Amino acid sequence: MNLKDCILRATMPFSSRKYIIYWCVIYIFAFLGIADFGYSDLINLPSPIIWTGIFMISALKSAIWVLLLWWTRRKQWMQTCVWVLVSLFCLLGLLNGVCYKLYGFGISNHLITVLAQTNVQEVKEFMPALVGNIVTIINNSIIWIVIIGVSVSIYLLSEYAKGYILGFLIYVCSIIGFGSVIYGFSTMSAGRTSILMLTRITKSIVYTVKERHQLEDMLSHVREFPEKDALESQRLADVCLIIGESASREHLSIYSYPLNTSPRMQAKRDSLFIYTDAVASSTSTAQNMERLLSFMDDRETVRAWYEFPLLIDLFKNAGYKVWWLSNQERTGMWSNSTAAMVSKSDNVIFKHESSEDHQLIMPDETLLSDIKQGINENADCKLLGVHLMGSHTLYRSRYPDKFNYFNADSVLKHFRKPWLNKDKAQTVAEYDNSIRYTDFVLDSVINMVSRTKRPMLMLYVSDHGENVYDDRDFLGRDEKRVNVPFIIYLNSGFRQLYPDLTATIAASTHKAISTGDIIYMLMTVTGTSYPYYDASRDVLSDRFKTRRRYVNGKPWIYDHVK
Repeated sequence: MNLKDCILRATMPFSSRKYIIYWCVIYIFAFLGIADFGYSDLINLPSPIIWTGIFMISALKSAIWVLLLWWTRRKQWMQTCVWVLVSLFCLLGLLNGVCYKLYGFGISNHLITVLAQTNVQEVKEFMPALVGNIVTIINNSIIWIVIIGVSVSIYLLSEYAKGYILGFLIYVCSIIGFGSVIYGFSTMSAGRTSILMLTRITKSIVYTVKERHQLEDMLSHVREFPEKDALESQRLADVCLIIGESASREHLSIYSYPLNTSPRMQAKRDSLFIYTDAVASSTSTAQNMERLLSFMDDRETVRAWYEFPLLIDLFKNAGYKVWWLSNQERTGMWSNSTAAMVSKSDNVIFKHESSEDHQLIMPDETLLSDIKQGINENADCKLLGVHLMGSHTLYRSRYPDKFNYFNADSVLKHFRKPWLNKDKAQTVAEYDNSIRYTDFVLDSVINMVSRTKRPMLMLYVSDHGENVYDDRDFLGRDEKRVNVPFIIYLNSGFRQLYPDLTATIAASTHKAISTGDIIYMLMTVTGTSYPYYDASRDVLSDRFKTRRRYVNGKPWIYDHVK
C-alpha cells in the first residue's frame, strides 16, 4: 500500500459529507467546552498561542468523536452508545460556554454547588431571567453574523472540500491539539485536568461533595456565643475591616519601599494612621484568620479557635449588622475555618466556592460593588469584614492587565542582589504590581467611607507577609517576613464626634502590636465591653503592655521587643 492509499484510507471518515458536518458541529461544542481557558491566567503564554491551542484541542476532541462514530457505524448498539456520549459532551460544552458568557464561570465546583443548592421553585424563578439573558445575546447582531458565518463555512466545507485534504488538515490540527494537551498537563500549575470535559465534571462533583462535608464539619464546631448578657456596646461607629493576603510591609512605598507601589495611599497620607510595627501572628492564612476573627491569643497552641468567642458573633450580639465579603474560597486546599467563623453574619458572600475552581480567578475590585452596598445599607450600625485575594500566588493573576506597571527592569534598576536574575526580578515586579493593585482597591474603599455621614473606621491589615527574594534566594513565607501593613482611615464624621479617640489612635501608631489583638482595638472604637476584653492587649488602652510577640505559637525570634 503506497502513501497515497494510506492517506486516503486514514481520511476516509472525512470524505463523507455527513461526517464532515458531524465534525464541524461537534467542534463548536468542543470549543465552547474549553473556551474559558482563553480568559484565564492558568497558562503563562501569549494570548494568540493560548487561543491557537484551544482551537487545536477542540479539533482533536471533535476528530475523536467522529472517528468513534465512523468505526461503530455498522454496529447499531455501539453507535447508539457513542451518540449518547456525543450528545452529553455537546450538552456539557454548551452549558460551559453559556454559563461562562452569562455568569463568568463554566463547569466548576461553583456551578455544581449552585445546581446542588437549587430547588424547583428557584428554577422557576430563575428561568425568566435566564431566557431574557439568552434573548439579549441572540438579539446581538454580532452573534448573528457569527452564526451565519459558521453555517456558511460548514456548508462550503461539506459541499466542496476534498475529503482527504480536509481529513489531512484535521489530523494535523489534532496532533497539534494533542501536543497542546501534553504541554498543559506538564506545565500548568493548576487546573490541568479541566482541559478534558470528563475529568473536569468528575473532579468538580467529587470535590464539591468532599468540600461540603468539610464545611459541615467546620460548622459543627461553631458554638453559641458565651456570656452574651454581659455584652454591652455604645455602637459608636461603623467598621470596615479589610484583611489583605500575603502583603509584606516592606513592599509598600508608603513604608519607604523604593518602587511606587502605593501612590494612592501616599496621596492620602495625611488622612491615614500608619502603624509602623505590626506583626502577623502566623506565616499561614489559616492560623492568622483564627486569631484575627476570635479572642484566641497568639500564644495559644493547645485550644482550638472554636473554644473562643468569635469577632463576628461579638458584633452581631452587640447589635451590628454584619457583612462578610470574600474574594477567597469558601472551601478547598487553601481553605481554613473562616467560612465557619463568619457563618452567622447577616450577609455572607464568597466569590469562590472552592480553591479548586482555578478558572474563577477574579480581581479584588469585584468586591467593590458589594462593599458599596454594605456601606450604604440602611442599618443603625454595620461591621463589614472584607477578605481580599491580595498578593496570593500566582502574583500575576491578582491584577488586571492595566495594572501591569512594573517589570523586571524596574526592579533591577533599584535592587542589585546577586541572586536576582531577570526571571526572579520579574516575579518581584508581579508581586509589586499586586501590591499596587491593592492600593487601588483600598483607595476605592476609602473614598466610599469618606462619603458616608455616619462615623466610620476602615482598618486594613494583611494576614501575613511574603519573602519575594528580599534577603536571599527564596520565594515564599518565612518567620522573618511577618511584618505587615496596618493602616487606619477615619472619616470626618468619626473625627468630629470623637476627637479624643482620634488622638489616641494617632498616638498609638508607633507601638509594637500583633494582628491577633485587633479585636480589642475594635471594641474600643465602637464602645463595646465584654468579659473577654483584655486592656493589656488593646493598643488604644492606657493599660496596654508592650510584650514579646508570638508567631506560629512561638516567640518571634526577630522581635526587637524582649
